[in-house]
Amino acid sequence: MKKVLIIGFLLISLISYLLLTSNTKIKVQLDKCVDGDTAWFKINNSRKKYRFLSIDTMELDTEFGKSTSHYVCNLLSNANNIEIEYSKYGETKDKYNRELVFVYIDNELLQEKLISEGFAKIKYVYAKYEYLDKFIELESNAKSKKLGLWKEESYNNEYNILDNPTKIGCKFIGWEYNNKLYDMTENKKDISELNPKFNC
Repeated sequence: MKKVLIIGFLLISLISYLLLTSNTKIKVQLDKCVDGDTAWFKINNSRKKYRFLSIDTMELDTEFGKSTSHYVCNLLSNANNIEIEYSKYGETKDKYNRELVFVYIDNELLQEKLISEGFAKIKYVYAKYEYLDKFIELESNAKSKKLGLWKEESYNNEYNILDNPTKIGCKFIGWEYNNKLYDMTENKKDISELNPKFNC
């Protein structure tokens, strides 16, 4: 009996691992909105807090942050179908124990929608995530059109993912600020003189 339980536990663990690493979409239900880039979802009556991977929206102490939160909550509340997808790269949780996921609303990737409309910018990128190239393209377009948060000058001056102009098809996965390069850690250590690596 004990052997059967152990085998059963291992099988469940293996299935869970495969789900988290195979870009499988998992259907969820909205439990509670938090802000523009965070929400509580339920899976089989188990509720967890989820952080939308690769993006950041303005805080709720700003008018645009409140508007963004209301917009995202409205999308989630009126969706016929919500699905989440874990990245195959990087961690599945952040330091606050929130699940890090891509979110789909009626088969549309929410991160793409928010970036393209200027409600969110690319941030907290710790690996070469899926869809990152597309996100960079959409953000560049939103910036050029000064959509949404890009009208906010203070937000426009924050750290940005840097395209590497010296290597065709390559991107430096880190941050650029005042013509310096920084690593992807939370402390954003200046690595301009260390010949940083590029993902090609």
